[in-house]
Amino acid sequence: ESPWDHYRQVFELSLGSFVIVVSEKATHDLFTMKRFQGADEVRMLQSLGHRNLHQMLECFRLDDPYFAVFGYDPISLAHIAWPPFLTELQLAAIVGQILDGLVYLATNGLEPGPYKCSNILVDAGGTVKISNHDSCRGIASKQDMKALGYITMELMQKYPNSSGSIGLEDFEHWPSDGDAVGFLAMTTSATSLEQLLSHPLLDCDWRDEDLKWIVALAAVTTHRGWRYE
Repeated sequence: ESPWDHYRQVFELSLGSFVIVVSEKATHDLFTMKRFQGADEVRMLQSLGHRNLHQMLECFRLDDPYFAVFGYDPISLAHIAWPPFLTELQLAAIVGQILDGLVYLATNGLEPGPYKCSNILVDAGGTVKISNHDSCRGIASKQDMKALGYITMELMQKYPNSSGSIGLEDFEHWPSDGDAVGFLAMTTSATSLEQLLSHPLLDCDWRDEDLKWIVALAAVTTHRGWRYE
C-alpha cells in the first residue's frame, strides 16, 4: 500500500536531519514521515513504546523503502536552547524526561543512536521525545552520560563549548553551587542513569506542563530549517 494514497507531502523540516511533513488527505492533519531502506529500523520502532520516545503511528512499504509516520512535533531542544534562559524547574523537566526515556531503553538493553538537542523533540504540552531510537544499539552507559552532559550544557548556556569539554564558561545565570551546575558536573562522573535520576535537581516537583510557554515562545521566535518544492 502506498503512503501517498493517504498522505500528501507538503514540505520538509530540519529536525537533526530533514524529515517529510505530510498532510493526511482525509483530515488535513499534519504528520512527519521518515523513509527507511531496511526493515531493521522499522522493527526497532515497532518494538519500543514509551511516552518519551517519538512514537511511530503507522508504516507503509512501497517497493523497498519503508515510510514511517509520526506525530507532527516541529520544536526540538535546539529551538529551546535560545534566550530566554531556562529556570531550574524547566531544566529539570527536560533532563528528567530524557532520563526517563533513556532508562526505558536501558531496561531493554539499548541506548539511542547519537542524540543531541536537534533530534530531541518537545510537543506543545511539554512532553520531551527522543526521536532517533530507530538506530538504537547495545547499551554503553558512559556514552549516555556524555551525550546528556552536552545537551544539559547547551540548554544552560545556549551554546556548546568550543573546546568540546562539558562545563559552563559563564556562571552569570547559574550559581556555581546550585543543583543545575551540580547535575551537569555529575554527567561527567556518573556510572549509571539511576545516579543521575537521584540528583537533587530532579527532586523538585517538575511537570511536562512547566515547558508549555517556552515551547510556544520557541515556535514563534526561532528559525527552523525547511525546504519546499
